[in-house]
Amino acid sequence: MILSFLISSGPANVNPGDTQTIIVAQLVARGANNLQSITSLKSGSSLIRNLFENNFGTVSINEPGASRLPVRYKLYQNYPNPLIP
Repeated sequence: MILSFLISSGPANVNPGDTQTIIVAQLVARGANNLQSITSLKSGSSLIRNLFENNFGTVSINEPGASRLPVRYKLYQNYPNPLIP
């Protein structure tokens, strides 16, 4: 697995003995195509920024369909079972 990580930050002046707090967020999004993936990343980044600017307090999420729960579900036996030949 290849993992890449890029951090871009502006200039900072830190005197000897001072401390600096760095906050990093890693976002992953997947859409049906590249454009939808980028749109999803932008949406997630604005949510994370809003959370940070509110001191990690409560942030409301107004996402259509987010409050809907499944009515029923089925659990099937996995086949072939890798543990029992």
